[in-house]
Order: sequence, then structure tokens, then C-alpha cells
Amino acid sequence: MLDGASGLYDPEDTESVERYQERFNKIGLPSREQIMAAKFEQSSVKSQVTIHDIQRERHNEIGRNFTHPPLKLGECFINEKSKPKNYDPLKASKFVILKFSPYELLNQITSDYNRMNPEARPLFNNFTELDIVVMPCKVIYVDDSPKVGQNYPHHVTIDYNQALKLLSYYLPNSVD
Repeated sequence: MLDGASGLYDPEDTESVERYQERFNKIGLPSREQIMAAKFEQSSVKSQVTIHDIQRERHNEIGRNFTHPPLKLGECFINEKSKPKNYDPLKASKFVILKFSPYELLNQITSDYNRMNPEARPLFNNFTELDIVVMPCKVIYVDDSPKVGQNYPHHVTIDYNQALKLLSYYLPNSVD
């Protein structure tokens, strides 16, 4: 869901937009408190979210035609096809708000870490399938490419090297 449709501010009211932006966190994104107040409609767009280690893939020459710069913390690629019809970059929402369970992702990461570091204190995934994270990312629209989902216009790609740090800003109270 684009942040302008979240009920967090009135995109047509300059003062409302300014109040919304004044409360952004130190990485320039809406705060956790703001994001937790987002109102998701039943008709919210369902998206596929993938996490790629873009630098490693580039080093290994996977996706040689994907020439976009590396993502910074809080940014995500979204297929150009998902732009609203009346897109105006000056008025458009700058963020997409994602709502998902990170359970499978964190299970994979913790089991990989534990397998690769048998001498270290093991990590545990304290999430359950019921824990939900709501987090924003700054939209970077890019052209058709397998990394941003040719067949999925609302596909969201987050860089692996930024994903956990971004996720840590928006953990639910149950796992904080």
C-alpha cells in the first residue's frame, strides 16, 4: 500500500504532509509508531516481496543487464508498471508500506548462521507465523527486469544487505 492511501496523512493538505514528515525516524522513514497506525483496506494490493544480495549477484555476473545502483537502507525497487495512472512525482507517495510475517525469512537466516558458526552461541528465531511486521520502504521505480518481477507489477525487491537492519526498526512489540 502506498503511504498516501494509509490514512496517516492527507496527501492533498500541505500541513498534514509536513506534520507526517516531521515525525520520520533517523533514517528518513516514517516512524514505527506512524507505520503501526496505517489503515490497511481489504482491497490493499497484494505484492510479492523478494530479498536479493544485489552486489553479490552482480559480482557473480547474475543479472548482468540489471544496472541500477545498489539500494540504500530503507529503499526498495518496484516495477515501473505499478505506478498510479495519474503519477505526479511532486505529489506522489514516496513510500510503500509492507505488511508481512518474517517467520520463514528469519528461520532461514538463523539456521544458516547457526550452521556456519557452530562455535558461536546459537541464534533463535523468536517469531511465530502470527507475528506481523509493518514497515515502509522508499519506492525506487525501475523498468521491467527479472529482479523486480516482470510478471508481477507490484513486486517489491529489497537488498539483502539492508533487509535485517530495516526490519529491526519495525519489529512488533512481541519480539522487541
